[in-house]
Amino acid sequence: MARKAEDIGLLVVHGMGEQKKLEHLTGSARELASFIATDPDLIRMNVDDESDGDGTITIDGIFNRGDGEEQVRLHIREVWWADLGIRGGLFEQAKFWFWGLGQWAAEAIRKGDPHRNTVKLMAMPRFAYQKTQIQRPGALRQLPSRLLLGGAGLLAFLTFFSWSAAKRVVSLLANKLPEPSLIFLFLGDVKIYQQAGSPGKGSMVDPDLPIRTTIRRRMVSAMTEVAAREDWNRWYIFAHSLGTVPAFNALQETELALPNYLTEAEWARLPASFKTDCPFKPEGQHPTTDKMMPRRPPWLADSAGISRRRLFERFAGFVTFGSPLDKFAAMWPRVVPLNLQAAVFPEGCEWVNLHDPTDPVAARLDAFAEPLERADGDVQDRIALVPRNFAARASLLFGLSHIRYFKPRRTRAKVMPAEIAAALVSGGRRTLAAAAARAVMSPAEAWARAILALGQVAALAAALAAAAGALLLAIGRILPDRATDLVKHAIGSISPRLLEILQQGGWPALVAGAAIMIALAIVAVLGSGLLRIVTDPFRRPHG
Repeated sequence: MARKAEDIGLLVVHGMGEQKKLEHLTGSARELASFIATDPDLIRMNVDDESDGDGTITIDGIFNRGDGEEQVRLHIREVWWADLGIRGGLFEQAKFWFWGLGQWAAEAIRKGDPHRNTVKLMAMPRFAYQKTQIQRPGALRQLPSRLLLGGAGLLAFLTFFSWSAAKRVVSLLANKLPEPSLIFLFLGDVKIYQQAGSPGKGSMVDPDLPIRTTIRRRMVSAMTEVAAREDWNRWYIFAHSLGTVPAFNALQETELALPNYLTEAEWARLPASFKTDCPFKPEGQHPTTDKMMPRRPPWLADSAGISRRRLFERFAGFVTFGSPLDKFAAMWPRVVPLNLQAAVFPEGCEWVNLHDPTDPVAARLDAFAEPLERADGDVQDRIALVPRNFAARASLLFGLSHIRYFKPRRTRAKVMPAEIAAALVSGGRRTLAAAAARAVMSPAEAWARAILALGQVAALAAALAAAAGALLLAIGRILPDRATDLVKHAIGSISPRLLEILQQGGWPALVAGAAIMIALAIVAVLGSGLLRIVTDPFRRPHG
């Protein structure tokens, strides 16, 4: 019997951080190869690393399918945008401060320029209680995101002042703890992705436009290239952390705007069957080619578009893990709109969202059902892409779970990434959702992990505050008296007893110093939030 063969494309999108080019690709391929190697049906396997050549790593395996052998070749490519994100330097952290501490009080942007095509062709994400796409998310729905942003601001304040001392306190546990810059990198990259454009800013290819324009450009470019591979039977997108946002944007971009992201050479290489002279528009709407983001290139005809039905004809699945899309839906919904042309994905196409309750970034995605005002009529042969949520075990350690969704582990029989990898190479015999359901945690376990995460956050805040307090006391002893007289006078006027405790030293002084740092952090976060409330009405509107 002739051996069946299947070629699968996989586009991986990294999250926040300072990854080097191809770093996420090689890491993802190594993790997937580890899981595939344990598949009980595997007979032979080879990994071909051409990442330095055409940017592809191929996992080639032969599997026993009962009715014969099947060869599966998994071709993995990456979307890299770390060079456009925030950097970890002191200056960048200082700039982040002025933005991040008050972000918990920022206005939830829902209105855009009425002349923009996004207003005409797309709709805001909507939580279940919202009766219309225009209705704002309620205060209770925004509360978790605002609490997370406020808590992150507090931890960022303490980390900024104390990490040089705190790392000594926790040096024995250094190999077990997550990278201390996690919160800074996450909120910093969120800042980069959601902020509006301004004169003199933007990238070389998208001057004055938001940086997210160029990030999306790389995503759409890679996505169209993978989709155009006629020799690949199907393809998937796996996106992590903040990378889920540009991946979602690309999947929802309008037919008229999609070609704007391509270079002239990429447009010329795109198969003619992908191009359309009649890009989708709702009845009564007249989208324009001015005021577009990205801008319409001179070599592109006004009527040119990319058919989303054709683009996603062989698209099989979207896997998001550690995704903050729910926070964007609550706080920055203008950045994650839904296409009113919803039903363009083939039957069987899936969106699986994995989240661990100990992950400070991830959560369920409940605002991304198809739009109420769908404009593509009653489509029978295509479906809208709607997420299915699965609580996944990444790590018990708060924060560390964010980067361990696909780390190989052998501690249990049913590991979520192993199930997902097995479904990926199953030849369509198993769906991603069915695979995820085999390893999903129970609601009771999810609640227990959430409570554990809260306890760890409290412990982390206490450790950072103690380190900040110790640093404060050390600085007070090093500086000459004339340099600290003003501070001592201020503390003494508020609480003479507190000043006495600080001067005595020992554990009471450390506790007092920690309390001072926590109070300063609270004041900084609350003050920054009030400043955001006052200044947000005057900020540059989103497109």
